[in-house]
Amino acid sequence: HEIVLKMYGIKNYVTAQMSDTIIREIAAQSPEPKKGAFYVAHPAFHSHLYDFFLKMQSPRKLIKFLPWYKEFLAIPQSSRFEKPQIYPKVSADLKKKVTEIGNLKKIAIISPEAKSLPEFDKEFWERIVKKLSKKGYKVICNVLDEKKLVKGTIFLPMTSEELIALALATDKFYSIRSGVCDLIFIKGKNLTVYYPNKLEKWRYSINSIFNRCDIVEKVISKKCSLNQLRKLLKLFKYLYK
Repeated sequence: HEIVLKMYGIKNYVTAQMSDTIIREIAAQSPEPKKGAFYVAHPAFHSHLYDFFLKMQSPRKLIKFLPWYKEFLAIPQSSRFEKPQIYPKVSADLKKKVTEIGNLKKIAIISPEAKSLPEFDKEFWERIVKKLSKKGYKVICNVLDEKKLVKGTIFLPMTSEELIALALATDKFYSIRSGVCDLIFIKGKNLTVYYPNKLEKWRYSINSIFNRCDIVEKVISKKCSLNQLRKLLKLFKYLYK
């Protein structure tokens, strides 16, 4: 999350690696925000907010993300969030690596991984890569593990800051709906976002959140998939263990 702080010009912060257990302990000590104490700003870690958190995960609840999040923050629904003012630039070192791949304007990036949504099969991404390759694009695949690389793509290890910088400098970006999309929404028509079903698009629409209409949004399936229901079941077990 450090990249988010940098994009908003926040300099007074400290980063730390913490396990879920430690985060839960901190949440238990500070169930509400208060001056001078750490507060975990995510409802999944607060036991008294489990039901509130699960409302956004249930396929039966028609709740949009932005109103839900404002409710969690206890701010008026009329509140408007500020947009980032500082965007990272491609460093000289990263530019050197990328130019060995090809011209920035003929490079596309696919981002097939997400933590909160079920991922699509590799064949789905391979079809996109084939179409891009026929148009002369070199395709970089944004995955954490090189073993999960999509066929026909290039693995380029990057920090979150480098990813955002490169995403904004290259021509096309194709992604499953994830937090990365929120950080590069200014790409507009050159950003394509995929959703597993209509409900998730309705909930997390990137155009809706940022009051735009030019970002390309596509639904891959009309119904909640079996994988999504399995993921929801795993979430229940995690929260109530």
